[in-house]
Amino acid sequence: MAANGKHLKTVDDVIEALGGDGAVKVLFNVDYRHLWNWRDRCGFPPDTFFAMTTKLHRAGKTADPRLWKMRAPA
Repeated sequence: MAANGKHLKTVDDVIEALGGDGAVKVLFNVDYRHLWNWRDRCGFPPDTFFAMTTKLHRAGKTADPRLWKMRAPA
C-alpha cells in the first residue's frame, strides 16, 4: 500500500499511516461515521490539518494538502 511510502495521496493512506480506524477515532475523538464521511468525501476537515500532518511528519511521512482542501504552493 502507498501508506508504506513517504508521500500519501489518499484518505485511506493517511488513516492507515496514523494507526488505522481505531487509532484515528481515539486520536481525534470522532466516531466511525466521521471516518466514513472523510472517505466518502475524499478529504478531511481543515481543522484536522495541523494535528494530522504533525503526526505524519513525526512518522517520516507527508500527505497531499488537497486532502484537507488546501492548495499546495505553486
